[in-house]
Amino acid sequence: MLQWRNSALIFAPLPALIESLDAPPPERGLTRARPASDAVALKFLSEDDEIAAIAASRDAVTRLWDVCQLPDFRKLSTDEHVRLVRAIYLFLSGDAGVIDNDWLTRQIARADVTEGDVATLSGRLAMIRTFTYAAHRPGWTADGAHWQGVTRAVEDRLSDALHQALIQRFIDRRTSVLMKHLRDDEFASLALDEAGGVSIGGEAIGRLDGFRFVADPRAVDENGRAVRAGGIHGRTLRAAALKGLESEIATRSAALAGAEDTAITLSEHGKLWWDGAIVARLVKGPSPLAPTIQVLADEHVKTEPLQARLQGWLDARIRDRLGALLALQAAAEARTGSEGAFQGPLAGPARGLAHQMTENFGALDRDGLALPERLGPLIKALRPFGVWFGRRHVYLTRLLRPDAAALLTLLWGVWQGKDAPPAAPAPGLTSFAIDKGTDLHALRPAGFAVIARRAIRFDMLERLEDELEKALASGADGESVLGRVISLLGAGKDEGRAVLAALGWQLAEVEGAAPVWRRQPKKAPRRPKPQRARAPRPVKVDPNSPFAELAKLVRRA
Repeated sequence: MLQWRNSALIFAPLPALIESLDAPPPERGLTRARPASDAVALKFLSEDDEIAAIAASRDAVTRLWDVCQLPDFRKLSTDEHVRLVRAIYLFLSGDAGVIDNDWLTRQIARADVTEGDVATLSGRLAMIRTFTYAAHRPGWTADGAHWQGVTRAVEDRLSDALHQALIQRFIDRRTSVLMKHLRDDEFASLALDEAGGVSIGGEAIGRLDGFRFVADPRAVDENGRAVRAGGIHGRTLRAAALKGLESEIATRSAALAGAEDTAITLSEHGKLWWDGAIVARLVKGPSPLAPTIQVLADEHVKTEPLQARLQGWLDARIRDRLGALLALQAAAEARTGSEGAFQGPLAGPARGLAHQMTENFGALDRDGLALPERLGPLIKALRPFGVWFGRRHVYLTRLLRPDAAALLTLLWGVWQGKDAPPAAPAPGLTSFAIDKGTDLHALRPAGFAVIARRAIRFDMLERLEDELEKALASGADGESVLGRVISLLGAGKDEGRAVLAALGWQLAEVEGAAPVWRRQPKKAPRRPKPQRARAPRPVKVDPNSPFAELAKLVRRA
């Protein structure tokens, strides 16, 4: 059944209004709504002789119905609400035509008290909301804006006081429950839900995040104590929780120790995840390619098995993705006469360059490298490891794969001691504009060079310079060359010109033909000016010195 109340009301005379409110539903399937507070107040006041005498005209009846619609926020009793409606109607029907300011001030003052329990504050808040409604009714008060501000300020104060009272009641209840269970040593009531939430006696005290217990901040403050003085000490709460969680933590430890490799994941920020929780993180180790695992667990947890399992997982991941670089490292560190990777241990310049590459995450800038004049033997020695000697960089081509580049970027961030290692460029990108705030040093481990505020992957940079060399040899016009450049880079013309300029190329005019790109002539290094030899200053010799005769012999010589 649908409840229905007549909306086509008749406002004169007063009995006609009551009769129209009591009209039966016009259709089947509808039932007359239960009497609301406005209809109840109207019936009570219609029996009041003084009110009935005033409500003799249509306007007076309409005004009475408006006042009867005053919401009963307090819900104390029907008589209380009717008395309030009657008082307001008499004010509005009087000579002033508005609610008396003194009376309204006294009513608001009764509510403007922020002391008391939850029930008392709730009642006062309901009372002030009634007067807030009255202040917002057009023509009910002499200065509506003033009274709206007054009631709003009182309502805000009471709301804040009620909020604090509710918090305190919640804290008092949970504190008493927790203290009882801790005092009685009732750890059997400790419960752990599927999301890791930990509770004692039905009261939430925190959660088990991997192998760490994280206390509920509502139970203890930042100093480890309950919000209320004399409450539960944070260390007591933690000790109780950990004692009750011993078996669960032991079960989790055994599960991680025997977990499949696919169950463990490494985030781009160096966190190891297992079973939906962070269980460890990478920290700087003895060398760039050998970070250390730091297990995130409470003090009482035995971390040795976890450390061994996670370290083994990490070592296997590094071997899988950076095998070429590890092989180069092994050959560089192998002693003469031992069998290293591929062709045995490296020697001479090849060993030195291999050491530098492993210490610099597999990539070096050619500028500043002390390379021998004859590169053939060096290239031949390092070719089996996949080392490529480019025009500007020496790098391992296998490390340009997205999985290897991402891991190298992470290892670089860990080696640099960064709390949040930067993320590697998105897989598939070979060139992109550098955003503001990008760590330029983190791009080289990922296999990117920075040219004119643009990151270009090493192999794409080689391809770009190959195109320029071919264009130079064929005499291709500059516009077509620029078109191929921006196609390779996925950039605009202005960016393409900036990259070419940074690489040392410039447009040159050709008589009778279109301009072409040519290398900028290198400036000859300045030679230091020869300094004239200065004549030695004469030295004064003391004639009484024992070296006076020696000075004479030097002059003669």
